[in-house]
Amino acid sequence: GSEMCIRDRDMALVCGDFPRYEPVLRQVLGRYGIPAYFAGSQDILLKPAPNAVLTALEAVVEGLDREPVLRYLKSALSPLDPAACDRLENYVITWGLGGKAWREPFDRHPRGLGLPWEPEDEAALEDLNRSRETGLLPLVRMQTTMAGARNTLEQLEALYAFPVSYTHLRAHETGR
Repeated sequence: GSEMCIRDRDMALVCGDFPRYEPVLRQVLGRYGIPAYFAGSQDILLKPAPNAVLTALEAVVEGLDREPVLRYLKSALSPLDPAACDRLENYVITWGLGGKAWREPFDRHPRGLGLPWEPEDEAALEDLNRSRETGLLPLVRMQTTMAGARNTLEQLEALYAFPVSYTHLRAHETGR
């Protein structure tokens, strides 16, 4: 039959209880002459990128609830700069927005209830809507792809595509 050849350097093993499995892994890999580098036991969720991906997944699974969306927008993979994220956070907290409201253009006063509309308020609302669209686009794409997934493999492919699409988007934006 056909055998798939994979280079040792192209493989990685991640396990939940590394100290428990390390002695067995070292023995078995050594017995079969498989070179291995043991990076040690670090909580992968403490790393910014994996944490951002999981936060984005949480936001999608929870129907774009405000808190996970805001955590994603503050993460390492956020398409927004911190100042834009802060303005967006203040707006959605002021108006109690989340869920489906993320998908609709914002139309409420950016400074709060009962205040007169000034020209700078219209400009601020336009800026908030641009930030909303930019910040939510990766999540909406993932949500749409996940909703169309027919099985677990397609869900995993959608999850894998999330940071990959982000990388391409950032490279395009920065000209790299």
